[in-house]
Amino acid sequence: MTGSRYNIALLPRHPEVYTKLARECFARNAEGYLLGSDSLPHITLCQFMSEPSVLLLLREVLGRAGKTLPIQLTGLRLSNKDGDAWGVSISTLHDKK
Repeated sequence: MTGSRYNIALLPRHPEVYTKLARECFARNAEGYLLGSDSLPHITLCQFMSEPSVLLLLREVLGRAGKTLPIQLTGLRLSNKDGDAWGVSISTLHDKK
């Protein structure tokens, strides 16, 4: 498929909180790989390729949900499969309020 690459992601309201925390906690272990002050911390829900015409439909559908979806983080799981890289899984719950 031709087209551009897109992400649907969860974004924090205050990204600077997370970039600061990453620098304070992980600077020794991940020099050169940390979120910088211009970074946008996020959680990727999916990635896809699309033509602009399809994006209009997607935007309409997502727009019905509103700009902000109330989501509660209910769990966090860290996994280390190969000894070097860590994975993080986050459980969520949609708040119907």
